[in-house]
Amino acid sequence: MTDSRRKFGRADHILTAILLTILLGIALLLFYSDLWGVSDAGFVALLVVPAALGGLTVQLGDPNGSKSMLGCIGFVTVGLGTIFLFTYLAKVEGLICIAMIFPFWIPAAAVGALISRWNAREARKQGATRLMSMGWVVVPLALLAAEQRIPPEWNSWEVSREIEIEAAAETVWPLLINIPAISSDEGTFNLTQDILMVPRPSEAKIQRESAALVRKAQWGKNIRFDEVISDFQQGEALGWNFRFPDDSVQKYTDKHISPDGDKLKIISGRYELKQTGFNQSKLVLTTRYKMRSHMDFYLSLWGDLLLGDVQDNVLHIIKERAENSI
Repeated sequence: MTDSRRKFGRADHILTAILLTILLGIALLLFYSDLWGVSDAGFVALLVVPAALGGLTVQLGDPNGSKSMLGCIGFVTVGLGTIFLFTYLAKVEGLICIAMIFPFWIPAAAVGALISRWNAREARKQGATRLMSMGWVVVPLALLAAEQRIPPEWNSWEVSREIEIEAAAETVWPLLINIPAISSDEGTFNLTQDILMVPRPSEAKIQRESAALVRKAQWGKNIRFDEVISDFQQGEALGWNFRFPDDSVQKYTDKHISPDGDKLKIISGRYELKQTGFNQSKLVLTTRYKMRSHMDFYLSLWGDLLLGDVQDNVLHIIKERAENSI
């Protein structure tokens, strides 16, 4: 190898490192800056950015494409996995957000890594020098700019769960109004509260505020929110509008999930209770929310999972208490 080619190789290595640093900065802006938001960025943030990160990382760490295909994929997978673990342990990121992006980022980064490996091998065969480095940064920036020109619309969603209870409706009804001193072992195992570590409910008590009835809810030791009663049908239905007086929900779950923000608004909830037989009743819990995102279909799947887990847990707590009180 001539001195000029060695110098060009070192320059390419330095350029790749600089571009990788820039791309990491773009990724940080996507998640932690008001300039962009993950929901605004849509699938560019979920697919294009991680693919570019994988491509540049392999271009930096394996400039000649000498690693095997599996080694190449493993290189970026372990790298991203380490970053995710560090951000969680350092309390930079919550498990919910990591779980949401993980299914996209790992495969996308692997694809980017394989493209970079293939390009390096082709360049080596032809005795040419790769000129892909700038593309890994320019393409994500161009697509981000394009997405920003198409603001997402608000869409409404609904999550509903139901449960059969071996108790009369008159036994169940008081538990919809007040359910104090919920222990950590009540309810049912679920992904949201047992794996992703969202706190479990600890109590819900109704009280009067001016002309309104408000049920004060608490999850764990720190999360608080209000349910302002909008529909009260004795023994049959209870509806409410959510009110979030502080930032405790996102502070103790995931900083990106504000229940009353400019991307997500959790609006209302409702219990419907029906007597279905002797000492038999059915309880339905429904939550309504709206969301503004380029990837609202994907996020709505998570909304159904997360809210559905919370609903299932609450319904099982009510079921256990009602049946044990007979």
